[in-house]
This record gives sequence, C-alpha cells and structure tokens, in this order.
Amino acid sequence: MIDSLNPFSIEDMLCAHNLMMWTLVDIPGVFRDCDVGIFKGPVPIHIAPGFEDVPELMNELIEWAVNTDCHPLIKGCIFHCRFEFIHPFVDGNGRMGRLWHSLILSKWDSIFEWLPIETWIKVNQKEYYARLNESDKGDITEFIRFMLRTTKMTIDELYDETKFSDVKTISERERMVLDIILKNEKVTAKIIAENMEISERTVKRYLSTLVEKGIVERIGSDKIGHWKVM
Repeated sequence: MIDSLNPFSIEDMLCAHNLMMWTLVDIPGVFRDCDVGIFKGPVPIHIAPGFEDVPELMNELIEWAVNTDCHPLIKGCIFHCRFEFIHPFVDGNGRMGRLWHSLILSKWDSIFEWLPIETWIKVNQKEYYARLNESDKGDITEFIRFMLRTTKMTIDELYDETKFSDVKTISERERMVLDIILKNEKVTAKIIAENMEISERTVKRYLSTLVEKGIVERIGSDKIGHWKVM
C-alpha cells in the first residue's frame, strides 16, 4: 500500500495500523483509549502522554511534518522519535513508527520503498532502544545519528556506488517504467506504453537506456521472456 499512503494523513495512518495489527489487537486502527507505558520488569522506561492528549499531539506532529523545512532524512528521524514518545496506539507503535519513517523517505525518493531499514534496526535493536530512551530526556541528536548511520549501512549493503548512482540519475519516465516492471516482470513494452499513455517506440527507448545502465536485463525472447531487475 506504500504508493497510496499519505504520510501526512491521520486517516491513512489509522488505515495502515488496522491492516498491520488486524487480529493482533482487539481494536486495530484507532488511537488508544487508555494510558500506557514501557516497563523493564517493575521499572518504568517510558510513560507515554495521557490518552486524551493523543489526537492533539498527533495532529501537531503531522502539522509540523508538513510545514518544516528540515531535510527529509532528518524529518523522518524526528517524526519517528516523536511518534514513539507519543505512543499513539495500544500496541504496534514500534512497527508503525518505522513504517512511517520509511514512508516519509519514500515520498522524497522512491528508492526507500525497497530498502529494508527495519532489518538493520533489528540487527542493532539494543542501540535503537537505548537511543530512543535517551531521547526522552529531550535531546534526540544521538537517535538521529543512529538512524542516519542505519540508513547509510542499509544502502551500502544493497548497492555499490556505481549501481546506486545509476538508480539516482534515471529520469522520471524511466523510473515510471521501472516501477511497472517491478510490479510485473513479464510486462511487455506494449502494456507499459498503454499504462503510461505514450508510444511503444518511446517505451523501448526507455527500456534500452535502463538496460545500458545495468538496471534491468531482458531474459529470453521478446514474446515469451521477462525482465529481470538487477
């Protein structure tokens, strides 16, 4: 659903939580109606704001995200951290915060739709929670640094500099062609042309460029073959 979700819509956030937490909580897709906290044994690690304040706090966070001039990489980190502080749901706050962080980045650059930042956080889970706990004291600098390092490690893991540069420099139209192929690698140039409402000849030119850049490869013949995203 990431293509259709608006990171600045409370309605979309509730819809995503409903889908993600269906059968895992009693009432998914709604903000909590009780007070919650995070405990380590009997010791409280984080006491979230009162449930009656959640709607207003989330509206303020969304409004900030819409209007801030922060770079998207920084905005995603701050939103993530503030979201976890508010803890708007009874359960699923961690996965929703990480999803919304990725969603904000994906609207800035679609490459972030495919980067498993969640996996790197899992590998460094202990530091992730430690940085979140530190941010409760009011300074979120180390959390931002941790998330930026995590994002960079994820990119470094999946792309060498040459391939990453190729992906970053493709045109908007080439990226549209690539997105269609990612959804169906057996798609033909004719179908791509119909979806984009352009000529088949133009689509073939875009495909040729993507092949030259090493981003896609044609496996088999034009009639029965398929595209492979490199």
